[in-house]
Amino acid sequence: MYKKTLLGLASCFAMQQNCVADHTPHRLYIAPDVSYHHFETAGDRRSYRLGSAPIELFPEDMLYLPGSSDVIMSLENQWVYLAGGQAGYDYIQPGNIYFGTDVYYAGGTAHTKIRGDFRPVGLHRWDHILDSYKEKWFNIEERIGYSWRQQGWDVVWTPFIGGGYYQRIQESYQSLRWGYGAAGLRALWLCAGDAEIGLNLEVMRTAGSRAEVDLGHDLENITFDLRNVWQYRAELPLTAYINDERTSDVRLVPYITVQNSGQGKHYVYFDTGNPVQPVNRTRFPAIKSYALGARLEFGLDF
Repeated sequence: MYKKTLLGLASCFAMQQNCVADHTPHRLYIAPDVSYHHFETAGDRRSYRLGSAPIELFPEDMLYLPGSSDVIMSLENQWVYLAGGQAGYDYIQPGNIYFGTDVYYAGGTAHTKIRGDFRPVGLHRWDHILDSYKEKWFNIEERIGYSWRQQGWDVVWTPFIGGGYYQRIQESYQSLRWGYGAAGLRALWLCAGDAEIGLNLEVMRTAGSRAEVDLGHDLENITFDLRNVWQYRAELPLTAYINDERTSDVRLVPYITVQNSGQGKHYVYFDTGNPVQPVNRTRFPAIKSYALGARLEFGLDF
């Protein structure tokens, strides 16, 4: 099987035309998934930590600190390794409507690093504050499009549109959730032997994004409506069929995503519980994010 798979991949790169004529349109799969995510708060900000929750502030804001009327200048970096799984279904038949759906769930431990001027609270100028907490991610997506086959290269092209829902839960800290619309293109090279190569490109635009932050210390949670942003995703599926009938396969899918979240649309005012400055305002910061990952799909083709 492996020898024929390598020969099939070689034929794709060489653009040979001895490709298979039959392609099973239905595919169900289940896959373990691992990924690395990096987050960075966009731009300078001011932060004060109440318990384990940072409150993000802008330069025109002032927040009372015990023993000082100053603020903390800081920049936050965060990273998380996620492990989970994904399941899905695709119907790809040249000359017909395309339909696809995926469900994803994963969890891991996020690590936060804040570097800045912490002298107002008795620390050194460039001290680091490290924190960690559990995270859970959930995503569901639906796609519809149209597939056609380019003769000669034996490539199946599938442009599509769709939509989905994402939720990122950081335990005892905050929850982010957003819907999104999507558009993209899927290309599938039907290679000789037992192999296929694909390329999946997708552009997403968030909608209805919200963040809920737990301030701790018996303070009420704050909910932010976030600005809509663009997100991007690219995948490179490499498929090896297990049997000659092409009824089952193994597919390795490395991927990269750019998954930014928008800044809060408005300031939110909250009670600090401090008589010196009982009311303050804040809004959620824009966050830059990218992820590298891979999943190993086990598929049934019919």
